[in-house]
Amino acid sequence: MQLELGMRLNPCIIEQVNGDMMRLVAALMDDPNPIHFDADAVKSIGLGERLVIQGPVTVGFLLCMLGQNLGRADRVTRSEARFLANVFEGDRVECSGEIIAIDENRQIAIASCRARVKEKNVVTLTAEIDLNDTNFN
Repeated sequence: MQLELGMRLNPCIIEQVNGDMMRLVAALMDDPNPIHFDADAVKSIGLGERLVIQGPVTVGFLLCMLGQNLGRADRVTRSEARFLANVFEGDRVECSGEIIAIDENRQIAIASCRARVKEKNVVTLTAEIDLNDTNFN
């Protein structure tokens, strides 16, 4: 795939965030924050009644979207995420991105990506993509 300035990446859609997956991730990460596995804890702090997904999982959705577009996830050499809102159990997450810069000297492209729930950005991510691989084109 040849990357071009302004190119929109193929989106990735997570149709429904699964609560059982969140509980499993919390256990695997030894995450003590009960908002990821106990709906009563979410309710007690005024965030509703649905579990809240771990931030790194939402970033993972964006990185997977990049990997699907690039053919290999290891093409992403650096990324920076900004968390804007919570993602809850049952939400539909739409991940998209576009190429916003290409630096021929450094052989990198910059992608600007976002995860959205109901037309609202929940996570933004800027990623550097290595263009040096001879198998990339």
